[in-house]
Amino acid sequence: MNALEARTKVMNNSDQISQLNEIYNKINKAVNLNFHNIFISDFDISISDKNALEDDDYLVDTRYKTGFQVRWFESNIEYFKRLIESNKRLAKLKIKDEVIEKYARMQGFLL
Repeated sequence: MNALEARTKVMNNSDQISQLNEIYNKINKAVNLNFHNIFISDFDISISDKNALEDDDYLVDTRYKTGFQVRWFESNIEYFKRLIESNKRLAKLKIKDEVIEKYARMQGFLL
């Protein structure tokens, strides 16, 4: 099952709201407000939820003591490079190089 199928299955399960569904709801609200990321402090992200988001081209930043940030738009390559370096040192769940490269290409950055 790919991330889109998993997301659809979660969204259709109205009996319980999973954390991944809650994350996607928060992302949708943030996008509607024209934000380029969202910080979620209600809970820490699981590895499977992080992987699902990264499969959908989001960048998940877990370098915080509590909570995490989901990112989908970058406007400054220097800030992005500092963000990645900080994640390599401090993140609870590291960002894979393939995810960084794919996200950077999506942003129009050449690393």
